[in-house]
Amino acid sequence: MAKISRQKQREVVREHYPGWKLVEQRESDAARAEPPAEAQSPDLQALRRKFLGRRAEAASAAEEADSAEASGGATDAADAADAEEEREEDTAITIAAENAYDQAIGAPGEKKVIISGKDGKPKLAQG
Repeated sequence: MAKISRQKQREVVREHYPGWKLVEQRESDAARAEPPAEAQSPDLQALRRKFLGRRAEAASAAEEADSAEASGGATDAADAADAEEEREEDTAITIAAENAYDQAIGAPGEKKVIISGKDGKPKLAQG
């Protein structure tokens, strides 16, 4: 499931958090949301040869065995794609009190809410 739409986010806030509103993402938050990827990272096998020398082959074989065991033997691309499809993507939003008067008299500040990608309901609220 793709990220939850802003309209759906507003509906969740209206239904589960009366008296609160969805806070639009600020410029500084947007800049931090997607960190830039590193330009180039070295090949893992090259690093193993550099730091482990002759032990690189054994370390590589042991890691592959551990990885196959941890994944229940599902090491091919088809199984990995199926697992990725099953994973639902949760969405984090920020909410705040609807009117300025509530904020002025000491109402709680902003809250972070995690909305489940599976059923569209709040899973967790902080703040």
